Amino acid sequence: MPPAPKGLPALLAQAQSADPLDRIGYRDQIAAYGPRAILAISPWLEDARLGAFAVRVITVVADAGYVEDAAAALVAARPKITNPDVQGDVDLLLARIVPKPAPRARRAAGFEVLDPKATLENRPAVRYRISAHKQRGHFNVPRAIMDQLAIPTDGSVVIEIRRAETGGLVYAGRAGLASGTEVYPTTGDPAMAELAALVPNEVIDVTVARDL
Repeated sequence: MPPAPKGLPALLAQAQSADPLDRIGYRDQIAAYGPRAILAISPWLEDARLGAFAVRVITVVADAGYVEDAAAALVAARPKITNPDVQGDVDLLLARIVPKPAPRARRAAGFEVLDPKATLENRPAVRYRISAHKQRGHFNVPRAIMDQLAIPTDGSVVIEIRRAETGGLVYAGRAGLASGTEVYPTTGDPAMAELAALVPNEVIDVTVARDL
C-alpha cells in the first residue's frame, strides 16, 4: 500500500477507495485527528461497506480519551445503521465506553433513597424505598431523612406510600410518628385500610415531607 497522503480529507479519500484488506492501515492515521476524525467519519457508520472501519477508528479515538465525542456519535448514528454486523460493533463499543449508572446509595439502616429532592404538596420531600415491618402496616421514616427534612421526633408527616412492585397507591395523607420514627395505621381509619393490609416485609416506596 502506498504511503497515505497528509491531511484528514486526503486520508479519508484514500481509505474509502482502498481495498478492504488494506483499509485498516489507515485507522490510526485517521484516528490521530481525535474529535475531528469522529466528526468526519461518523457518516460512514451508516454505510454497509465502510461502517465497520468507522467503528474501529472511533474505538481508537475513544481509547485516546475522547469518550464523550465517541459515545455521542455512536448514539446519534445507531438508529440509522442497517448492517447488523455494524450494529453489533456499535453496541459492543457503547457498552464498553459508556459507564453504567451507579447504583443508588444504600444506607446501613436498610433503605434506599430514590429521590432526595422530591416534592409533596409543594413541600420539600424525600422519596425512598424500604421494607415494611413484620407487623402489618408498620415501617420507619429513617432518621437521616427526618434530619434532612427537619422532622421532629414523634412529629407529623405528609406521606405517600406506593407498592414498589406495582406502583399502586397504599396511602396518601398525614400520619403521626410514634416511637420516634415509626409510621403505622390508625385503627379504624378506612383511609389506612390498604396500609394495614401490607404484607409483612413488603417493599414500599415512600415519599415523605414535614407536616408544617
